[in-house]
Amino acid sequence: MGPNTAAVFAQIFNVNTNRLLDPGPMAKGVSDRDKKVQMLKQLLLSAGVPNTQVLIWVVAMVMLETGYLTNTGSQVDNNLSGITFDPKYFPASMKGSARPKSEGGNYVRFDSLEQWASTYVKYLTKKAAPIQATSIEDFVRRLKANKYMRAPESIYLNTLKGVVERIKIDTRVSTIEQQEAAEQSPTNPINWWRNLALWQKGGVVLVGIIVVKKLLDK
Repeated sequence: MGPNTAAVFAQIFNVNTNRLLDPGPMAKGVSDRDKKVQMLKQLLLSAGVPNTQVLIWVVAMVMLETGYLTNTGSQVDNNLSGITFDPKYFPASMKGSARPKSEGGNYVRFDSLEQWASTYVKYLTKKAAPIQATSIEDFVRRLKANKYMRAPESIYLNTLKGVVERIKIDTRVSTIEQQEAAEQSPTNPINWWRNLALWQKGGVVLVGIIVVKKLLDK
């Protein structure tokens, strides 16, 4: 994990408890959503997802399925994609919290987000291999072939496209906000010289006031 990734993790991940910090409501803010997106990208890249359009589709799918990482699976079980516990594939110790009643079963509980990511990538590479998709339409078709979702393919596709656009907008807005914050920072060389000039100007004015006062007092 590089220093930039570590910095992102520190803002949304409690390393002491190995859990995501409470993200608040999904619409908490652009920067909050974008931090989660950047963290997730790094996790998935480290786990083997190619740095192509597939990455943004996978990120969008995770955000769609978890309400931007606000569901129980994300918060309690380090399960960012709703993987269902099945005793055929997971030991009893990995049985997590209960899924919604409408879905039934339990989430898989992972010890870390890295463990979840490596497991999730295996799901994306088996059978129809969504990770090898060449378009978002192809991606959804492969997901459907792997029986990943119950929703009609067309509805899921349109919803996923909406999340992808939301992510792109958030990233652009967040970048602009960061640039504006950097421009306003006192450590910005331009601001430093501007502040120095104002300080010098203020000093000259103050000296002038003192001189005039002394002359008037004579």
